[in-house]
Amino acid sequence: MGQCNQFIMTARAEIGTVEGPKDNETKYGAFTKANFQPWCGSFVMWCANQVGLKIPNVVSTTEGATKFQGTGRWANAETAKPAAGDLAFFDFAEGGNPIDHVGIVVRDNGDGTVTTIE
Repeated sequence: MGQCNQFIMTARAEIGTVEGPKDNETKYGAFTKANFQPWCGSFVMWCANQVGLKIPNVVSTTEGATKFQGTGRWANAETAKPAAGDLAFFDFAEGGNPIDHVGIVVRDNGDGTVTTIE
């Protein structure tokens, strides 16, 4: 099994994990030393670490996206051809942070959307 598949399988094995007892308290945040913060980036970093995958730090989704852009490993939504194991960055709200969330791509749905584990 390749590293990409291991990355996805590791993430899938975590489905159902809940935070707590405090808001945003997770083993992922404890791992990245960002406990009690939104934990999507910490989750991605934890999963990558479990399989020895080296990726830019995405605990801060905005800074993580900037790092991916700086390494030439970025495609915008209009031109992206996402593959399983890629990261998808999301912007849910206008204003504020330009990137609010990150997840691991499981599949490209072929209609401009992706299925992710987050």
